[in-house]
Amino acid sequence: MRIVSLVPSLTETVWELGRGPEVVGVTRFCVRPIEARQRAAVVGGTKDPDLARIRALKPDLVLVDEDENKPEHIEALRGMSRVHATRIATVAGAARELSTVGKLLDREMDAEARAQRILERAAELRSLSRMFPPVRVFVPIWRTPLMTVDAGTYMADLVATAGGVNVFSGSPRKYFETSFDEVRAQSPEAALLPTEPYRFREAHRAEFADALALELNRVRLVDGQAFTWFGTRTLDGLDALADAMQGVRSPAVLGEGPRG
Repeated sequence: MRIVSLVPSLTETVWELGRGPEVVGVTRFCVRPIEARQRAAVVGGTKDPDLARIRALKPDLVLVDEDENKPEHIEALRGMSRVHATRIATVAGAARELSTVGKLLDREMDAEARAQRILERAAELRSLSRMFPPVRVFVPIWRTPLMTVDAGTYMADLVATAGGVNVFSGSPRKYFETSFDEVRAQSPEAALLPTEPYRFREAHRAEFADALALELNRVRLVDGQAFTWFGTRTLDGLDALADAMQGVRSPAVLGEGPRG
């Protein structure tokens, strides 16, 4: 099979499922594993793929995502190859898509086992999180302009699974601009700064703590790939968010113990 992947997390997933050597085209953002870009042609980015080069690769399957890739590009690709488009809004949805991709790659048993581990870990975290009051969390995805995500996104569902509540919900857009004034009005109790798509770093913690009137220990960095990539990476995402939520719960709440 000749596979083109225009989604970094799906490129990693294909390799994790043992079909990596058959990937003939990837984006410049497909950085995991490192062999992906060493062995395959780089066909542009997620938003600006080189359609002519993809056509020349004569793929049997092109993997895309409805959030990562533009609708017009997905439609154009359907005219040259079989296309599988993912649409991920929840942890459970990520598990389902992992199973589906496994079937497409003839790796159904491996993918299904991984998907089941994701669902089991998610259920475990949801059960544990019910032992404590939920934490209202702000998640920025860009700094200038300040941007965030709605509650109906994969990132927000990861937060919810780990015991948090995204402070924004009901927005007409999944990803949108906001302001520190607007965020403060939502009464956040913590902020989680992912290291991608924007490269939030340690120095940004104090900035957000000051802007949102939060204690510094309530502002945490979270690995961006764990937070935003899905597929085989989802299990890492659950663990990363569980650690982050444990870190932002106040000592007083942690000292209360489970709620009976």
